[in-house]
Amino acid sequence: MRPNIMPVVRYIELPETASTNTFVMERLRDYSAGCHVIYTLRQTAGRGMDRNKWESEVGRNIAFSIVFHPVGIAPVSQFLISMAVGVAVVEALQKMLPEEAGALRVKWPNDIYWNDKKLGGILIETSIKSSTIGTCVVGIGINVNQEVFLSDAPNPISLKQIAGREFCHTDVMQAVVGAFLAKMDAVAEASAAGEKQLEETAAKIRDDYHKLLYRNDGKLHWYEKDGSRFEAVITKVEADGRLHLCDADGQERRYWLKEVRMIIQ
Repeated sequence: MRPNIMPVVRYIELPETASTNTFVMERLRDYSAGCHVIYTLRQTAGRGMDRNKWESEVGRNIAFSIVFHPVGIAPVSQFLISMAVGVAVVEALQKMLPEEAGALRVKWPNDIYWNDKKLGGILIETSIKSSTIGTCVVGIGINVNQEVFLSDAPNPISLKQIAGREFCHTDVMQAVVGAFLAKMDAVAEASAAGEKQLEETAAKIRDDYHKLLYRNDGKLHWYEKDGSRFEAVITKVEADGRLHLCDADGQERRYWLKEVRMIIQ
């Protein structure tokens, strides 16, 4: 029988929490089997990468963490999860938007963007057990119906602002969860079938990620490294997550997460 994580999803609502990821990471033993989704409409101190904060008006947006146990993904290949979740969020939300709204994109490594504005953020945390990923916690925050943003975040936007109508928070969450777990289930199935099938499935996820990658348009854009700004073109993202840029002088540059910053006007 092939591995399957889809049928064992359990949804747990929290009236309020500082961060769904923090809540889960402090209680990992409670989620040692199956797949759980912990969510809230009142997240008071959402976390992003590198201590970034996530603003969320009470009752207007949704934050949730998907807790599962990957099959077929070695620790060295864990950026595949990041690619898969970014693609899944875009694919799920794009179906909810009118065609004339335009396309969503994944900003490296895995923020969700509409044009030059941030719609969602993703934070992935893993625990390693022996030579495998024991537990993976995928935290996702999506601006759903918020219209006024008070923090100093430069470019937030919500689904309501894009589409001009309100959305059901749980519909948004369940669409994203379903899309993501379908990809993880495909990876598990491919892993059971053999190394060739696993690589083909992983290659498809990487290809979809590159197609949806923000600024992967062959044009020069501004970046910043250690206070120095330069123009470059995205050439690819490696399987391990490193971003490849080719600057205006034709020099190839490679960066790990947080080593370079995109300059967005």
